[in-house]
Amino acid sequence: MGRRGPPKEPTPLRILRGNPSRTPIPKDEPKPAADNLAPPDWVTGEARAKYEEVAGRLAALGLLTNIDVDALGRYAVTFVEWKKHLVICQRGGDVLYVKDESGRLKYASVAPSATLVAKHGQTLTRLAQEFGMTPSSRASLSVNGETKPNDPLSSWLQKHHA
Repeated sequence: MGRRGPPKEPTPLRILRGNPSRTPIPKDEPKPAADNLAPPDWVTGEARAKYEEVAGRLAALGLLTNIDVDALGRYAVTFVEWKKHLVICQRGGDVLYVKDESGRLKYASVAPSATLVAKHGQTLTRLAQEFGMTPSSRASLSVNGETKPNDPLSSWLQKHHA
């Protein structure tokens, strides 16, 4: 039988959140190095650019290690595939129309690209949550002033609703 309950939260995210559960931080947890964050060789083209963009942000927060590069590579490659199929859907390729011999519509169904947009979207969300890249996964992060990302929405809200 597998483990029960939600997956454990990565220790760096728990630390950034201030350890709200007050459970002890593991002292013997492996601490992988973060000295080789280059993308894997199989991450190329647009996926490589996405990898480098996200890797820089995660590294600045201390959330990326050498062991994580493959997972981030999968995120970048999946992002490019998701985007490719999204463009197809936006051009009207989200519905597959099947016609009979006389040209009349028999039925319509979801096109493969629309299915892949949904499937890749779920995968992206799961991978993004692992790295703290979704609003809910970082909602309670507290980051020191030097590495806190610039959030234009929060700045605007503070100015106009103070």
